Amino acid sequence: MGRLGQAEIIVSALALAAMALGNGIELYAVTARGTEGDIGHTIFLIAFLILIVASILLGQILVRRRWSASVHWAGLFLLLVAPLGILFLVLGGALSPDTGLGFWSALSVSYAIARVLLAVSAPQGDMPSRPVATSAIDMIDMTGPPRGLGSRSS
Repeated sequence: MGRLGQAEIIVSALALAAMALGNGIELYAVTARGTEGDIGHTIFLIAFLILIVASILLGQILVRRRWSASVHWAGLFLLLVAPLGILFLVLGGALSPDTGLGFWSALSVSYAIARVLLAVSAPQGDMPSRPVATSAIDMIDMTGPPRGLGSRSS
């Protein structure tokens, strides 16, 4: 994965950390003061919007590379995190209007599916990737000696 993909992963991790901070502030406000606070919600929701943008960009990178079918599906889930979130919001609100089912499923279900697919099937280490439009001839590395025939240094 290139520098852009690595940057998207870092931005996603920072957004998740900010979401946890917002939840922690909210938890403290509810337990210590007995009321909800605006700062915790604000941090959480802004971080979530940043996470959605980073997820969409990372999903585009994962869909354009050919690692495996499950990485491709994870990329599709990341690309569709916003529309699927809206769908889960509507479905959760219709199934259980008196609870936060729609809100929390909209925030977590599609993102969690994508991350589980990535965790299970992502390539480990530096695995070469091929852009979708690459032909078989372009994939042959003609820049160096054939593999296994290089000089030995003892």
